[in-house]
Amino acid sequence: MFSERLKEARKKKNLLQKELATLLGVSRTTVTSWENGTRVPEFETLRRIADVLEVSVDYLLGRTDDPSPKPLEQKTEKEDPLTDLLKRFEKETPTLSPSKKRWIWF
Repeated sequence: MFSERLKEARKKKNLLQKELATLLGVSRTTVTSWENGTRVPEFETLRRIADVLEVSVDYLLGRTDDPSPKPLEQKTEKEDPLTDLLKRFEKETPTLSPSKKRWIWF
């Protein structure tokens, strides 16, 4: 799956194998071997390939059919259950000293 997706994405960007190789800092034969399915890139190189071709790693690996990269989701404090629990604890036990609070938790 990776080899076909790589070749397809490269062609959509109108890049020759040699041009992609130059952008990635590898040889043209390395790109050829990836597209032939005889080799696979290292993890960091895979990330660079996705960045250069403006597709997601998941797309290259066949985990999704949507090629567009998605931004990383940022967790907010509200989405973090531990933070919510700590805030509730602080609110419900305002008169306890820090050392007594520590005893309750541990």
